[in-house]
Amino acid sequence: MTHQLNLGSVRTTTRSHGFTIVELLIVIVVIGILAALVLNSYSGVQRNARNAQTAHAIEAYKKGLMAYAVLNGAYPNYYGCLGQGYPGGTCFGGWSESAGLSNALKTTMGSTLPLGGVGGSANNGPAFWSSAGSFYTLDGVSTAFILYMIDTTGDPNPKCPVGPIISGTGYPNFLTSNPAGATSWDGNQCFIPLPDGTKL
Repeated sequence: MTHQLNLGSVRTTTRSHGFTIVELLIVIVVIGILAALVLNSYSGVQRNARNAQTAHAIEAYKKGLMAYAVLNGAYPNYYGCLGQGYPGGTCFGGWSESAGLSNALKTTMGSTLPLGGVGGSANNGPAFWSSAGSFYTLDGVSTAFILYMIDTTGDPNPKCPVGPIISGTGYPNFLTSNPAGATSWDGNQCFIPLPDGTKL
């Protein structure tokens, strides 16, 4: 008996050239890692840009306040936000904008005062406390201070960009013997004592 093989009925199976589920998962994991690295780097760039904006404004206010003291024999006798136009009219933990302080600063800084908050945001703007009746002291003497905040998001070692900075230890009674190169007591606030305005 003769058997004939019908080649037409034989089917050959070949592997398609797509990706396996494991290969797809590996690609997704790699893309996720790269995206996380890019986002982390981008947030650091944003933080540095906000702090650079704050530093620029604080330097300007420091010079403006000292110039005012040179011309008038003392700092403006006000406390409140440095600048105007903060959302809600508040800065630095709810302090209010002071028209008197802003008008005094305009005599040495020009008609447009910079916003110095972290991104110009509410409650993050810089504030000034006059030495007249100040409850802030430096080595037991009432002292004028600039207080400002920096963005410390994702920064393991934040530094105040404008100084001289003093430590928050003993707040509100500071000591020059306790300087701080980093931020003060709560991690993002920076305290700058100003020189005696009557001796500039």
